[in-house]
Amino acid sequence: RARTQDRTHSLSTAGMDDLESALYALLAPTPDVLKEYATRGGSGGWEVAVQSICCGSYGSLLERAESYVSEHVAAAAADGVDKVARTIILRDDPREVLMAAIACLVEANRTIFHGIRSQNDTTSSAEEQLQSALSSDGDVVVGTIGVSYRPLVLSRLLFATPQLLEIPGAAVWAARAFTAHAKCLRGPAYTLNMNARTLLESSVSRIDSVLCSAEGAAAVSLTCARAVVLLEQASVMRALFCGAEARPLFDEAFATLGVRVWLDGALGMRTRDQQDAVAQLVLRVAFMRGAKSETAESAACSSDDDTDAAKRESDGTEATIDDVYASSPASTDVAFPSAAALTKVDFIPWEARAAARTAMVGTSESEADAASALALDESQGATNVLLAPRLVSSSGSEVANERESGETAEESAEAVKCPLVGAAMVALALQMSAKQASSELARLECRACAEFPALAAPCVPVRAAALDALARIEIERSRTRERALYQSQRVTEHLCTIPVDKNGNEAILLPLEERRVVSLLRLATATMCDSPSRYDRERKTAIIAMRLGVTTSALEVFQRLDDFDNVIRCLEIMQQPRRAETLVRSRLAEKPTPLLHCVLGDVTGDGSHYETAWELSEKRFARAARSLGLSRFRAQDWRGALDWFRAALELNPLYPECWFAAGCAAMRLEVWEEALQCFTRVVQVSGEDRVGEAWNNIASVKVNMGRKVEALHAIEHGLRVMPENLRMWENCAVLAIDCRDFGLVLRSLYMLFERAGKVDIELLGMLSEAVVEDVKDNSGTGALRHLKQLLQLFARVSSSGRVPVDFWRLYAVLLQKHGNMEKAVDMRAKHIRALQRERGWADSAAMLRDVLESTSSASELACTDEVTILTRRSTLNLAKAIKARAERAVPLLQATLDESEGAFLGELLEGLGKHVDALSAALQATTTTAADVDERTFV
Repeated sequence: RARTQDRTHSLSTAGMDDLESALYALLAPTPDVLKEYATRGGSGGWEVAVQSICCGSYGSLLERAESYVSEHVAAAAADGVDKVARTIILRDDPREVLMAAIACLVEANRTIFHGIRSQNDTTSSAEEQLQSALSSDGDVVVGTIGVSYRPLVLSRLLFATPQLLEIPGAAVWAARAFTAHAKCLRGPAYTLNMNARTLLESSVSRIDSVLCSAEGAAAVSLTCARAVVLLEQASVMRALFCGAEARPLFDEAFATLGVRVWLDGALGMRTRDQQDAVAQLVLRVAFMRGAKSETAESAACSSDDDTDAAKRESDGTEATIDDVYASSPASTDVAFPSAAALTKVDFIPWEARAAARTAMVGTSESEADAASALALDESQGATNVLLAPRLVSSSGSEVANERESGETAEESAEAVKCPLVGAAMVALALQMSAKQASSELARLECRACAEFPALAAPCVPVRAAALDALARIEIERSRTRERALYQSQRVTEHLCTIPVDKNGNEAILLPLEERRVVSLLRLATATMCDSPSRYDRERKTAIIAMRLGVTTSALEVFQRLDDFDNVIRCLEIMQQPRRAETLVRSRLAEKPTPLLHCVLGDVTGDGSHYETAWELSEKRFARAARSLGLSRFRAQDWRGALDWFRAALELNPLYPECWFAAGCAAMRLEVWEEALQCFTRVVQVSGEDRVGEAWNNIASVKVNMGRKVEALHAIEHGLRVMPENLRMWENCAVLAIDCRDFGLVLRSLYMLFERAGKVDIELLGMLSEAVVEDVKDNSGTGALRHLKQLLQLFARVSSSGRVPVDFWRLYAVLLQKHGNMEKAVDMRAKHIRALQRERGWADSAAMLRDVLESTSSASELACTDEVTILTRRSTLNLAKAIKARAERAVPLLQATLDESEGAFLGELLEGLGKHVDALSAALQATTTTAADVDERTFV
């Protein structure tokens, strides 16, 4: 703290002007903040603009923005927004232009993301021109009827001008314009999100530079702004499929707010009818304050820990860092912030962090009512599964105000009232759902993070995003699928539809100014929660309906949204493929577009439509290039397919399927370096099961490159993602044998048997040979240490029923190595009987050779002292029978074999005779000794 104070006082306190302060304050405003700026006087033009934005009466700013760049809209439709924006020269005050750009962004957020769809809207030719202007990254804008993209185009043109980006504090607003633009595209946008990432990184650096010297209210405002920017940056990183880089951002955001969040276990009931409490995964939240002073530390040392905890609970004081870290498990996978993050932000006073949490707790009554309207009845969907578990204490009573694992219900409820903390919880849920790990574990973690905001968040974007996350989880379970559809429909209807009366007249919800203010209040949380556009929200609801069999209703939504891919899927489900082609051709007759030509190519299978789409888009439509690559791939034109995939990925590299197909084409051409690069990109940008296949192909490529050890590491990564893939386990076992990783071979064989009942006798034999001979593994340790685990595997396989014939021989060899001669003889006998069950075993030289060798080994083992008399007697009888049958078969076979093979059979028969004689003598001696012992005992 002393070093922090020295650094703070060495900086100038005048590092931020009034405009920059206003820009940071409006990043995540509360109604009180908006009221303050709306009533604050000012002589400057930008100050009046800030007042109009906070009041919602920024119509004049929209008109001013129109006058700035209206003449450049047509050029943007032809050349793109960013290229045209670099040529714009602003002659007015850049600060006033910046306020106009912010007003356009707020209006775009209202119309595109949180506006409601009128049932009488139509798309005009001017709006189609605006959609063309927003085409980027080789993709087109969604053509939702009733959405006006003009405010977004205006804001993008203004924010892309160099004059505005030079204003301190404007970068984060420009980043919001980029992310809003990216969400309006049909696919992921690489360039837009990368630009937003760069701007947000610079914004964090700028905020840190002024926060070091800020005090009082300025420090609180900057602390809020820092947390907002970090969470928005994490959202952008998720859009770029950089989940690993998003985790440190969560760390810093929670450290900035002084909030401790971790996953923990608790007893509770998941269903309404459940009687016994079982373990549940829950999210814990606790507020932190600064480190204890020396006086407090000495007082704490002289008192009992339980007394201190009771005092803190009764006083309502916050837990210290030491208390919270001691109460939360250090081994949990989800725990924020880390100690490194707290050290990194130690220049932020703890008073400012606590004040920032309190300052952000504020929601208008209309917003709270709107959030309450999203509350769902848990009985919907004919399921008794609760949305959130009902926790109980160790005594069996329900948890109300009882402290559990260092957190209280009051702290969690207070935390979720803060929009930033609630948005961070939802962002964590989205992060868990995209995590490359076991899908079941990811679903549990995602649900734990989304449950609290879904039930208690007072902010509409936070609660809607949490309900969306829960719906994506519940759709995977048969018991909650209907409720998932109901949840999604309820949120969509609330946010995207105007209610109508019985006469069809639209209801008036709020005045326009109030709706604009609500849009400004929701802008920050919507960006942090990755809130979808109206198009995406309605589309995802229709997809859930299609999965549940409500195909006709889903088809109507897809047709209205011009989502032709899902229209085709619905018509295929309804077994009406010709209707799909007729629909696409009719739309092409009205207005040909590259997208429609690609869809027609998908329906008819004619690749010429893809070429038409490519030429019509002036070689800028990435989907046409991907489709051409796939058509060449199906025709086994590997070179042509790879060229088209390269062209598509140059336009937009955020398509893992395209990278995967390009890697497969490169493998066919044996271009190993390029194939390795392609599959590596799949791993980087995909969060689905495709990652496991990519790791498997990486291993295959590295094997062909002669790098087997690296290939083994790659396939291990793939098995962490797809542990149910049997083919990958087989490949892993083969590679592990080559690399002498015998422990991994044993694990692979065990997984193959447990999951599919498969027994690879060849691999099992190679592993058994290595264990018996105590071969050194890749770490220099002998393989004999795996003997016990290998015998356990053999025991499980032997009890499963039918096994390969040679399995019993290998089992006998391992038992002999282990010193269990009695059981080894038994396994040899089973091997002999298994060979005898094969038809014509005595007429085949190879099979007779195996029988003679196994019988000789069994007879030899039976002569040892560890074998009982009964086992020796049964082995002797079996050996005599085999010998008698072999004495008749060997002369006949020797007449048909060459001299060496016939001599070898004779030697085996002669050796068996010697072992039989030795076993007879041993059995006679053992019987005589036993008789003498019995006689002496009798006397």
